[in-house]
Amino acid sequence: MAAGRINAADTPAELVELVYASRLLGKDDRLVMHGGGNTSVKSVLTDFIGNKVNVIFIKASGVNLASADVGDFTPVRMDPLRKLQQMYAFGQRHSEEDIKCFSTREFKNFLYLNLFTLTDHMVSHSLTPSIETLLHAFLPHRYILHTHSLALLTLSNQAEGERLCREALGQSYGMVPYSQPGLGLAKFALGAYEERPAIEGMVLHKHGLVTFGDSAKEAYDRMIDGVNRIEERISSAERKVFASVPMPASIATVEQVAPIVRGACSFEKTPAEKDYQSFVLEFRNSPALLDYLKIADLEAFSKKGAMTPDFIIRTKNHPLVAPAPDADDLEGFGKELRKRVERYVEEYRAYFERQQQATGMDVSMIAPMPRVVLVPGLGLFGLGLSAADAKLTADIAEHSALAMLDAESIGCFESISE
Repeated sequence: MAAGRINAADTPAELVELVYASRLLGKDDRLVMHGGGNTSVKSVLTDFIGNKVNVIFIKASGVNLASADVGDFTPVRMDPLRKLQQMYAFGQRHSEEDIKCFSTREFKNFLYLNLFTLTDHMVSHSLTPSIETLLHAFLPHRYILHTHSLALLTLSNQAEGERLCREALGQSYGMVPYSQPGLGLAKFALGAYEERPAIEGMVLHKHGLVTFGDSAKEAYDRMIDGVNRIEERISSAERKVFASVPMPASIATVEQVAPIVRGACSFEKTPAEKDYQSFVLEFRNSPALLDYLKIADLEAFSKKGAMTPDFIIRTKNHPLVAPAPDADDLEGFGKELRKRVERYVEEYRAYFERQQQATGMDVSMIAPMPRVVLVPGLGLFGLGLSAADAKLTADIAEHSALAMLDAESIGCFESISE
């Protein structure tokens, strides 16, 4: 155990406030979904020998904001984070390349070693500080909230995303160019604040929205107000009408299609062992989703990339588009689907190898099968190794598809580069 200690009875009032605001955000799927987003508050704790220690409580990676409790916020000592800020953000040394070389593993170890305490709850649930801890620590505000608002992503994921976001939010928000979470993003965010210290929040392009305040309520109110303004900007825009493709006279049912999808996406756990793993499927077919699935350019749309990099963990970099399932030719549907799955696997392996070579990271590839299957005329399948995983994937995929449709309706969706 580390040298600090937090007793339940001595939970700081500001942390209780943060938990309440976090749960409100987590229950609104316009803002975050299934462990996305992060929130923080800066506080002072007393260690076991009576020293006052500045800390930042930040939501642990992967914890669902909707159900987060005080034990799910990891307390990190601020002094080492400020030292890192001085080293990197103020240009005393280190190039941009140095920042990129500060590997995820090294960064996580740094945060872990600077925890104020390591509780039994943190150990049993493998809780670690968010990868975006530095974003929160470099900014001076007491309460900071960060969401992956789909409305914000609809506007920012455009060629003229900065202009559109500024039109919606005005001068009260800073604009931060896309950067991978970690030192680079924290440095750009600090720069946006220093340029205009009176801002109420900032747009992290192609990533999310950040608001801050002296109280949890102030930061929360700013988040809701900002998202409402963005949604109003989207609803007021002139919208395109998309060409659609003709569908078979008789579309197969989900009961007929699901087993074919499941079989086509099964994979061998160990090569040549004939031991196969099948996915659990979660199905979605809302009217708005069906409108998206009949678009003539669906294949091209589907390969434009994820709404935000956080979603790739669950949905991969893009879904698989199946043929429309003709109820009178299920054999033909299955044959074509298997071909498309084989092509998807080949493309994913090539994508993984390119990324591994570009980053130099020694990581193992997860199963290359698709996690989202779009079936025109029928609906969407989310795939997971458990029912919970499949539901999570389907939630993200459905919301992303509708947000992408909004983005294309008012402009041209543009994700981050590969």
